Amino acid sequence: MELMTDKQRSFLTALLREKEITEEEFLSAIGEPSSLTKQNAQMVIDVLMHSPNPKEDLKQLGLHVKYDDEEIRGMAKSDTNDSTEIIESTQSTPKNKMVIGDVNKLAETYGLPKEIASMFFMTINDTLYIRHPGLLYIAKKRGYTRILTQSHYDKDHNEWVGTCYIYPVIPVEVLEALKGVDPQVQLMIIKEYYGPTYAEGRASERNVINRRMHMWLKEMAETRAEVRALRRFSGYGGTAFEELPEAEIPVE
Repeated sequence: MELMTDKQRSFLTALLREKEITEEEFLSAIGEPSSLTKQNAQMVIDVLMHSPNPKEDLKQLGLHVKYDDEEIRGMAKSDTNDSTEIIESTQSTPKNKMVIGDVNKLAETYGLPKEIASMFFMTINDTLYIRHPGLLYIAKKRGYTRILTQSHYDKDHNEWVGTCYIYPVIPVEVLEALKGVDPQVQLMIIKEYYGPTYAEGRASERNVINRRMHMWLKEMAETRAEVRALRRFSGYGGTAFEELPEAEIPVE
């Protein structure tokens, strides 16, 4: 069975943001979006595009994704019960349980609240990627004073290049210890041990496959620079969702 395409996934993500439907609302109505079939994904997209009340009409579709290796099916809601029945496989481990387990492990490792950890990650082709808000949360726990992001257009390569600097918090005890020290020595110590974390990010029509984002390549480059700097600053070793070719970012 053919799962939904990358193009459908990107379009679906944009529509959910446009209709102000949260991840929790979508999951409760449909299930894990990455496991939708191509046909069911198109049904969901049609509802989001044309329904005057998409939140309710998504529930009326009666879909809920199965997460095992058997056929993915839409299951009708019971006439006598408002909830959707999910049939669990007894012969294989459901994929959503594996993903949830990975999320919880990462949340515990990096100090993310498990109650909302799913909002900080994105699953694509059974691979878990952290998202920008998750990196910000981790970095904030470590402590930074400001994030400076800039961008410029590289005409030679026809792409936007973003740069980001993250300035760490200097502990009070360090500032106290530097009192009375020669100003030049103070500056050298601060630059050496508390200088900003730096990273670049690039965006062009070659590495952003979602055409809806082509008018926002400048913002995409800045976001990619920021998530790369945040990964370095926080010590997160994985790739961020915003670095992927199919990524979307909020541009309000």
